Amino acid sequence: MCSTVSTQRLWKKRLDGVTTVLLGSVFEYENVLVLGTASGNIRIWSGEKELELLETKGGAIQAITLHNITNIRGKELIAGDVEGNVFIFCNHQILSRHSFGSPITQLVVHTDAVHNWSVVAGDQSGTVTSFRSYGGGGEHDWKFRVTDEISVKALEDNAKTESQQCIRCLQSVEIQDKFGSITSYLVVADGSNTLKFYCQRNLAHFIAFSTNVTTVATGIFTETQSNVQLVVGCSNGAVYLLDGFVHKELFNVGHPITQIVSVPSPQNYCYLLCIGHFNAVKVYYQSQLLVSSPTPDWPKEVTATYEPHTKTIAVTSSLLNNEIHTISVALNP
Repeated sequence: MCSTVSTQRLWKKRLDGVTTVLLGSVFEYENVLVLGTASGNIRIWSGEKELELLETKGGAIQAITLHNITNIRGKELIAGDVEGNVFIFCNHQILSRHSFGSPITQLVVHTDAVHNWSVVAGDQSGTVTSFRSYGGGGEHDWKFRVTDEISVKALEDNAKTESQQCIRCLQSVEIQDKFGSITSYLVVADGSNTLKFYCQRNLAHFIAFSTNVTTVATGIFTETQSNVQLVVGCSNGAVYLLDGFVHKELFNVGHPITQIVSVPSPQNYCYLLCIGHFNAVKVYYQSQLLVSSPTPDWPKEVTATYEPHTKTIAVTSSLLNNEIHTISVALNP
């Protein structure tokens, strides 16, 4: 546990039209800020300096993820837009474009049980589609609509059978059971109160909560025998820990939660960032609130990376008033 925590504001800037933000490494760039925009362009920044602008000639960017899928040069950039297009950029150019019709809301690169990877897109209609990067058009490996899949399952009495449709969160996890067997799951939150676990397009498991699930993060957050844990944020402000398929409430922020993000650290456990219907970015460690960094408006998205040479967390948040705020959180043991 950190004994002292301090924060420093690095910069803030008003950028109209920013729709999504992500800190990470892409192409040859290390630790940069990737900004999706309403114009369909993607901007890559280092600090307050713009390094590059990528054009998609599509609609407003709603989802971005970074992953090394070609092994050519660094990580590729994968972006989804409001027109239902998914673009894969490799070495600064569009490698492929896939069109699925409904606005893309979530993207993740999923690895199955035999270590085959695919890009998985969730959209506003509640449809989840898996495809490889090569080729284009609307080709896919498999797809399903959450409402169709959930309707054939006998849910618990307190579970809602009607999905809220729009895919709110996708996570790819490998969960080890008590016998040592590892199963690869695609975890889907669709705004209902059930969290779904899929093996390819088949619903393998679900967990019902007392309120709607809005966001999910993965990592190790407390002492455990498991290889991975999930943290689930809900519309009533509750944050739950999922260890195996058993869940318990960690804490409640008192306001609806819209996003939680895990940040690996050299210590035993991950840090947890939380935003929602409140004017702050909250940082937790082992369920304890380390810092609540105030913001002039509600954050609509947050992204963060741990910087080992300075032992700090770089946190960038995009606010409803179109401001971008970047702070440094110093963790002193």
